[in-house]
Amino acid sequence: MERKMRLFPYQLNAEVEEVTEVPAGVDLIQAPKVWKQTKGKGTTIAILDTGCDLSHPDLKERIIGGRNFTNDNKGNRDLFQDYNGHGTHVAGTIAATENKRGVVGVAP
Repeated sequence: MERKMRLFPYQLNAEVEEVTEVPAGVDLIQAPKVWKQTKGKGTTIAILDTGCDLSHPDLKERIIGGRNFTNDNKGNRDLFQDYNGHGTHVAGTIAATENKRGVVGVAP
């Protein structure tokens, strides 16, 4: 049986990902309607997930600690870097900064 493969040449000129929006899920729970009263100031939230990207521009100033409960980083409890991306996504949905870049979280 002979297999044929087709190659389609392409050229990537630019890749731009500049989104400024309220995500559908944040809008769905009607978070923007309560932002006049509160945006979560003074609230501490715990997220049990895959870790967090500590250098993420929307989150780096908002992370106050963490703990590793996996074997990642040789089980070092103080290294909770996110190698999956899900924990960072969840943290962003909750607390991404309102900075006119990217998306905004429920409690910006």
